[in-house]
Amino acid sequence: MITKLPLLFFLFVTVSFGFIFTLYFPSRKLALCLGNIKIKKELKKYNRILLFLPYLFIIVFTLLFKSLFALCFFVLLTLFLQVITKKYFSESFFILNVFFNLSLILSFVFNLLLFEQTGSWFLSGGDDRGYFERSIWVAKYFFQEGKFLWLGAHPGYYYTLGFFYHLKSFFKESIFNDFAVTYSIFHFFNVWVMSFLLIYSRKLCLLIFNEKVNKIFTCLFFLSPSLCFFNYALLRDGVVACLVCGTIVHSLSLKNKPIFHLIALLIFWTVLLNYRFMTALLILAVLGSILFLNIVKKAPLKKLLIIATISLVILMNVKIHFLGYSVDFTRIINSQLDFQIQEASSTSLGAKLLKLPLPIRVIAAPYYYCISPLPFISLDTLKEHNFSPFELLRYGNSYFVFLIAPFYFIGLYNIIKYHKKPYNTVIVLLVFFTLLLSLTSPGERHKTMILVYQYMVVSFGIYSLNENIHKGRLVYQLCKLMTMMPTFFYIFLKTFM
Repeated sequence: MITKLPLLFFLFVTVSFGFIFTLYFPSRKLALCLGNIKIKKELKKYNRILLFLPYLFIIVFTLLFKSLFALCFFVLLTLFLQVITKKYFSESFFILNVFFNLSLILSFVFNLLLFEQTGSWFLSGGDDRGYFERSIWVAKYFFQEGKFLWLGAHPGYYYTLGFFYHLKSFFKESIFNDFAVTYSIFHFFNVWVMSFLLIYSRKLCLLIFNEKVNKIFTCLFFLSPSLCFFNYALLRDGVVACLVCGTIVHSLSLKNKPIFHLIALLIFWTVLLNYRFMTALLILAVLGSILFLNIVKKAPLKKLLIIATISLVILMNVKIHFLGYSVDFTRIINSQLDFQIQEASSTSLGAKLLKLPLPIRVIAAPYYYCISPLPFISLDTLKEHNFSPFELLRYGNSYFVFLIAPFYFIGLYNIIKYHKKPYNTVIVLLVFFTLLLSLTSPGERHKTMILVYQYMVVSFGIYSLNENIHKGRLVYQLCKLMTMMPTFFYIFLKTFM
């Protein structure tokens, strides 16, 4: 123990000076600048150029690979996206065109760099390769030969991509590179869906907050390394996030055009049921809670939070039957916990939290989940992947979360303090998803489902400081300290364990 005293003293000094340094770090001023960003009217005259720019990319690509199907596929999806946005999300039309063009360019650049630096078109984890290969199996065995393939309880993503590959078989064409065309089609679909996530999340932010908060939220959406990662990687998490957000938006808009939004709500929820079964069931509980809070004049928020926590704990220990599916939550959760613990490193703070008894985990895990991943850099991992852009995004995301986490706590503080009915939606979403995911799967991937709602709260926190709704520097520094504490604990684990 005596030999560890100098290390403990060094840790204490580092932590103290580190926190004092952050008192003068201009993260607050940088964040407040997001609320003052204005798009000049002169820039919007380029909207027509942005409108037709994707078609230029499409023409160049199809001429290069000589694929008529790729031309039809890209044009129809792009046209559908632009028409729907112009008709139902007109306030996001310019932003959508900027994001869609930027995403197409960066998706091409990032995946090309991935291949150049790692020698593979797929990530090291292998999940994106699995989606790619199994989707082709679905096209060949299910759509062409009628054979059923068991792909688990969440086959939706495989069958969607497989259907696109099956359509390609109707075009008898001599393609320059079949792999490149298929790879591009699958990735284009992900960019297309993430564009829908942007316009739906902006719509939800407007329904809950106001235009100024929505502007800050849009900046965070563009800057988020995590959302960039799921935009450019062949993973279904961004699609699931879009389906969840779309379901919520259409449920909150039922008063305006009830028939249209009800049909859209049922479509989104049915698709979500095939993409992630447990999430679709959880959405029913979320919508029920939001409806209850909006109907009751004096919404008992504290009681609802307690009831939600107890309900989730009970739900995690039961087995239910729904639409022919038998869902054993206990088995699913235990297997997920075992997988997360086995995959984590020996000093992983998240893995250590998962090993704690459930009553302690209910308190500690959500707090950790809100501010994870903790800032760190592994040079050995970066060198192993030859500084792959996706690895750089992962590490960049940890520092991005570290900077915005204090504003997240400030946003939560102000939402609870100045409680209004529109805020109920984001509170219920965060409570249900944060509790469930933090207790069972605190990995970075599954966090995508609640990322946009967290950014909304962060945006409201920045807006509160900008508009002087939240006064006092002390609470801001306390929120910053709350953010830094787990990082200090992480350093402690690395030092002593």
